[in-house]
Amino acid sequence: MGGTYYALTQPRTARGCKHQHTAPRLSAGTYLGVPRLDRTEPPGARCVVRPWFEGGLCEPGAVVALVVGGLGVSQELEQ
Repeated sequence: MGGTYYALTQPRTARGCKHQHTAPRLSAGTYLGVPRLDRTEPPGARCVVRPWFEGGLCEPGAVVALVVGGLGVSQELEQ
C-alpha cells in the first residue's frame, strides 16, 4: 500500500507534533485537492476510507495511532 496518504484534520500548529519528521502536517497556505467522496477506486486520487459525512474530519489521536502503527510495521520489515 505504498504511496502518499493524507488524513484530513482540523488545522493546528505543527509545533509540538511528535511525528512531524515522519508524517508532516501541511502548513498554512497549502492547498490540497480532495477527491469526491464517491471516488474510492484507482486510478487517481481517491478516498481510501470514506468520511462518515461530507465535511467529516479525522480525529488527531486516531491519526497519531495510525502513524505509530505504521512506523512499527516499517521497523519490523527493515529488521
